[in-house]
Amino acid sequence: IYMERTMDVVNRLTKNPELRTIFTYCWGDYGTPPSRSNFHMQALLNRHFSSGGGAYPVGGASEIAYNIIPVIEAAGGKVLVRANVTGIIQKGHKVGGVRVVKGSETHDILAPMVISSAGVYNTFQTLLPKELSAKSYYTDIARTLKPGVASMNVFLGLDISNEELEVRKQNVWAFTTADSDKAAMDYFNLSAEGAMDAPVPLLFISFPSTKDPEWDNHPGRKGKSTAAIVTLANWDWFKAWKDKGVKKRGDEYDELKKSIGDQMIEQTCKLFPQIRDKIDYQEIGSPVTNNHYIAAPHGEIYGLDHSRERFDAEMVAKLRPETDIPGLYLTGQDILTCGFTGALFAGVLTAQACLGRNVMYDLISLHKKVLKQNKK
Repeated sequence: IYMERTMDVVNRLTKNPELRTIFTYCWGDYGTPPSRSNFHMQALLNRHFSSGGGAYPVGGASEIAYNIIPVIEAAGGKVLVRANVTGIIQKGHKVGGVRVVKGSETHDILAPMVISSAGVYNTFQTLLPKELSAKSYYTDIARTLKPGVASMNVFLGLDISNEELEVRKQNVWAFTTADSDKAAMDYFNLSAEGAMDAPVPLLFISFPSTKDPEWDNHPGRKGKSTAAIVTLANWDWFKAWKDKGVKKRGDEYDELKKSIGDQMIEQTCKLFPQIRDKIDYQEIGSPVTNNHYIAAPHGEIYGLDHSRERFDAEMVAKLRPETDIPGLYLTGQDILTCGFTGALFAGVLTAQACLGRNVMYDLISLHKKVLKQNKK
């Protein structure tokens, strides 16, 4: 069952199309439709959420960086922002550091070890010198495994309080039909022009401000709230503009982005009519936005596609932190699974490979120690 498609497993369980969609409702959280996804990934996610896997950082997502940076600096590390890594430095047959552009200056940061969380595509197709990447089996992986699906994102600022919203502190997956798989595949196969006029088959809808117990403690937020809407999209609709600058992509791009974004907002307003006349601010992001700001080569947010091929036993063994290039390690979504939790555990595995010690055991021991102290 490990290597079966999600839909094949679910179809054996029930003939009811609505129940099938309920069983697989969260497939958008890893972006691969049930007809193409590995059942292992769907089972992991269902188990994750059914056992209380949802959480929200108090103060918002920025608190994660705010709290971890002092820990990195206390250990002698540095965190650079607005500093683009343009390449990995080669030193003989090994890696020897990274090349960073900061403003108008280029700096070589030398190191015997490089850990890349930029993903398989960026690391082996863009950052590594060709002489090194040509020798690595990861380059073949980048050629053969498909990228995850691209995404559209809408962020709303609302002139209504969290209390007035009257929504539960949870996320919503909304579908236009009972067969979410077929609807999504039909949508992805549309032309860009067709997508502009089509209903969006699946939406992830969340109201982040309602989950934050400290929301009202920040100046200017009282009586306000936020919404985030995400859907999946076809990179081919947008890739013609990937090399254009921000705000310089032209009217055709703006029309396409706005048409899909407006449809996402309209469908959300039908589900939550209380926000329709309360939208003070809106920002729409396309797959090209993902490409520009987070260097997602195909506008994706989940890295490698979570297909059966990606979770083949041999492929799982190959997608590991320690690469076949001396000194180069990988971490992040591509070596384990997508998502915050997948990336966190990938970090643990990478630290374990770099240090040559059982870091997972260290964490479990620390966790037990903290629990014991908290009981006192």
